[in-house]
Amino acid sequence: KQIFFRGGGRGPAMRLDFKPVEMDANITQFILDVDGQLVKYAHGPVVPMAVQWPGPKGSNQVRVTVSPPSTSGPSGSAVDGPWALFRTLDDGQLESGDAPEKFFITFQVGARRTRFEVTTNSVQHPIRLKELRDFACPEGL
Repeated sequence: KQIFFRGGGRGPAMRLDFKPVEMDANITQFILDVDGQLVKYAHGPVVPMAVQWPGPKGSNQVRVTVSPPSTSGPSGSAVDGPWALFRTLDDGQLESGDAPEKFFITFQVGARRTRFEVTTNSVQHPIRLKELRDFACPEGL
């Protein structure tokens, strides 16, 4: 319970630092909008960017957008709700990092990909949690 609901909160909460690692050359800009907190990368300096969930706007929305817009496929996605950040991360390709509080995520929009190193604010966090990965509902009652 404490992994999701830190400090006795009523909803899931956590802080993440995103550091760009690589981005396809045909992407000019990647934007991860976490409830109004923007993680932007445009093939420039590599600067870690922090986001807090839930965010300051209270919209409980996470959007992923790549530019330029695609002419033949998606240019982004959006997820709403108190679990939007977790669902967005689940949609990405996750890999373990070199420490318990670090992991890598690759966001794929159509055929275009951007990869980040992500650092959480604690070694106890819900991303890549073994109990969730191993969880399965019964097929019948």
